[in-house]
Amino acid sequence: MFVVRLLKWLTGYLKIVISGRFPERFVNLAARKGLNLWNMVNENNDIIVFAKRSDLNELYGIAEKTGNTLHILREYGLPELLGRYKCRCGLLAGLALSAGLYFFMSGFVWNITVKVPDSINEYEIRAVLRDCGVYEGMRSSSVNTDAIVDHICSTDSRISWMTINISGTDAEVCISPRLPKPEKALNDTQFSNIKSIADGTVTRVNVYKGTANVSPGDGIRKNQLLVSGLVEYNNGKTILTDAQARVFAKTHRSVSITIPKKTEKIKASDMTIKRDITIFGLTLPLSLSSGRNDSFTKQASRKDLTILEHRIPISISEEMWQGYKKEPAVLSRPQAEAILKNRLSLYEFFMLASADRARIMERRCTVADDGEGFTLKAEYDIEENVCTKTIVNTEINAAE
Repeated sequence: MFVVRLLKWLTGYLKIVISGRFPERFVNLAARKGLNLWNMVNENNDIIVFAKRSDLNELYGIAEKTGNTLHILREYGLPELLGRYKCRCGLLAGLALSAGLYFFMSGFVWNITVKVPDSINEYEIRAVLRDCGVYEGMRSSSVNTDAIVDHICSTDSRISWMTINISGTDAEVCISPRLPKPEKALNDTQFSNIKSIADGTVTRVNVYKGTANVSPGDGIRKNQLLVSGLVEYNNGKTILTDAQARVFAKTHRSVSITIPKKTEKIKASDMTIKRDITIFGLTLPLSLSSGRNDSFTKQASRKDLTILEHRIPISISEEMWQGYKKEPAVLSRPQAEAILKNRLSLYEFFMLASADRARIMERRCTVADDGEGFTLKAEYDIEENVCTKTIVNTEINAAE
């Protein structure tokens, strides 16, 4: 039925009224000649009916033969539509141009969505994609996505895999980060001893596997054997095992931090904001300001416009250039001590973080002024786990 209605609309059809003494004779004669009439209605001795536009001349002849009159109430279909706007050539040309422009622009990519993990910067990836030919306004048929993916994955060690999916005028880029390789665990065929990583005095010994060679209160040296993987039982049997233990010792550490008296103070200057709008891949400036040539810090952001939660190919980019300048300054002793204290706090944080369950037992600090700067010296007595595992090569031992 749809095809029949479409053909009628393309060829055109009419709504006509037949008036006269015997309109039935008109209908009968039209039926004998095989003319198609439909939706016939009798109204006040007149017959209202629909007919093909191409049968109009023949219908006029039948009306004249039967003594009836034929009036056109309304015209339908494509011929009527074209006739109505035949004097509006600009409108038809605009419709044709719009249709051509629509089909032409559908061959380009206007929206690019980049999904990256937190460890990778989205704007950095967009810059790399632009260098590889993936940008808003590119022709979708001219992009070799497989080659681009292989190139980016081979040059950026942070990326494990990525995909570029192009659907119509939209492109989606998905990136997965490369995970660190897990450390190889010791298996049952490996045997180890535990040695010391520093000089000190043993405070605690916790052995889980192996034989302890030291006790609390013993002095130890660096690389000294603390726990042996060789275990001897009362029945005389001896086996090798993977030694596991925690040996805590009191160790000594020192640090010296120096800062000059003459320094530079950073002072913020004026801020420049640069805004751009990108419409269908064409970037236009919204402000007259440009980049800075002096010392500055830069922050960039981008906002994609949406309509009914659907992204449109229009985005606004903003760059904030915060300028700053350096001025000479001389540190006073209280200022220097505050700076040295903060740096010492950082040193202690990383010192304790690098050691296993370490704690500071005693701290001794002095600050000296040598005329050119201030020097802080700190001495530490800390308790830390001094164990390090060494693998025993059983094959060499067996050969010997």
